[in-house]
Amino acid sequence: MTWILPIGGRVVVFDHGKILADGKTQDIFGQEQVLRQAHLKKPQMLKVYEVLLERGAIQAGSRPRRAEELADCMGGVSG
Repeated sequence: MTWILPIGGRVVVFDHGKILADGKTQDIFGQEQVLRQAHLKKPQMLKVYEVLLERGAIQAGSRPRRAEELADCMGGVSG
């Protein structure tokens, strides 16, 4: 069983009583091995960001958590 415990700006991911990861949420979602082992999926916003980054459509920055942050990575695309 996997547990995710948010603590003051960071998360701790447990799997069967063992700590798999402890750090900032954005950093944890960048650790593919931890995600696989804990059976976690990246948020859709992060997946879109990574595809756009891979295709050169945006420049690297902090991983977005909200649509506004993704727009900032894209140079403030307005809708």
